[in-house]
Amino acid sequence: MTRADAATLDRALREGAERNAAHLVADLRRSLDRMLDEATAMPTERWPTLVTALAGRRHPAWYTLHRARRELKTHHVDLNLGYTTADWPTSYVTWALDDTIATLAARDFPIARIEAGDLDRSWTLAPTGPAATGPGHALLAWLSGRGPATHLVSEPHPPTPPTWPLPPTPGWT
Repeated sequence: MTRADAATLDRALREGAERNAAHLVADLRRSLDRMLDEATAMPTERWPTLVTALAGRRHPAWYTLHRARRELKTHHVDLNLGYTTADWPTSYVTWALDDTIATLAARDFPIARIEAGDLDRSWTLAPTGPAATGPGHALLAWLSGRGPATHLVSEPHPPTPPTWPLPPTPGWT
């Protein structure tokens, strides 16, 4: 499958924004079905192949499935239709926090520790600096720009995270 370039995607998004919810949902379902069919047909030995994301970042093909899940969960919240970060499944929150925090640590994000008590998880990023504690979904909301740091316990106030999503950490690019 050939992916459209950024300009084509942007134009399609603008043109499609005026359609009613039923048409948008039908398009999303068709796109997801097509993606899942292609993923199912993908030979196992091809999943490690490096592919290039629209933003120019390279990663293994298997990571595309994680990116798609992140897009769905994030933009579902962005629709502001009653689905909030508290509705994110624990498995998604745990994966997205692991992925995001690993990238932040590699970029020397100035925070010492992040703790998600409800997930019984903590991450150490630096030897010094503030710590942020809260429910996993609130931490991910803050790190992804979908929620304020005011829902977290932090002393002093935590730094502003970089624009999300971040590039993958393992150095695939």
